[in-house]
Amino acid sequence: VKILSVLGSHVDRRVLEAVKSYDGSDGSTLIPSLYAAQREGLLDIAGPTFTFGHDTIMRNAFNLILLADRIPTMLRIVACLLPYCKKEEQSDLYLYTTVDIINRIGYQAVPKNQGQNQVFAQLNLQAGKKAMVESDFRSAAGYFDNGISYLQGDCWNNQYDLTLSLYEYAATANFSAGHHDKVAKQTNTIFSMARTFEDKFKSYRLNINVLAIGSLEKAIEQIYHLLNALGENINPSAINAPMA
Repeated sequence: VKILSVLGSHVDRRVLEAVKSYDGSDGSTLIPSLYAAQREGLLDIAGPTFTFGHDTIMRNAFNLILLADRIPTMLRIVACLLPYCKKEEQSDLYLYTTVDIINRIGYQAVPKNQGQNQVFAQLNLQAGKKAMVESDFRSAAGYFDNGISYLQGDCWNNQYDLTLSLYEYAATANFSAGHHDKVAKQTNTIFSMARTFEDKFKSYRLNINVLAIGSLEKAIEQIYHLLNALGENINPSAINAPMA
């Protein structure tokens, strides 16, 4: 039941099968133990889905894990799930569970390992993109923001493509979710750190939309500035209807 509490309130049996040997055992007791918990009224089991009867039960089960053992246990479970996240045909089933555990751990509690943190950032990017497709912009923004938190050191040089993608997607999702203050911060970071005008272009588009909410004139001014950078030197005072 403690292991189930790490995985979430609703868990597919296939995920349980994937993590059953997290502690190096054969894992043969995990599923039978959960059926015993069902008989005790702690869980509901419908088809392949194992569900806690109440959130309080899940929280109490998680709190039974010794404080010193929580992060190591969660990381071992994540290690079991990672290979499944890379299988495209199965990734949705395992990806969200894995990323939710990663983000519950948090970047401050994860041992400083650049390779591992890069994987965690990449998984958040992957989960965020899927949430964007489902128009769940709030969740997507959370995944991208968490992905950014896992970037380490001189990420704009050492992990440029991943860093740029996370910031671009985070700004886009935050704009769609109405978090315009975050959009401004993230686009400003891109403007100062991105290597080329082309790499900044998506962010300029978002920036113009945010500006237009407060001041249409400032947004238009930014558009003329960008057109000039692209070789279109337009005098605003000379524009007339036929030109438009």
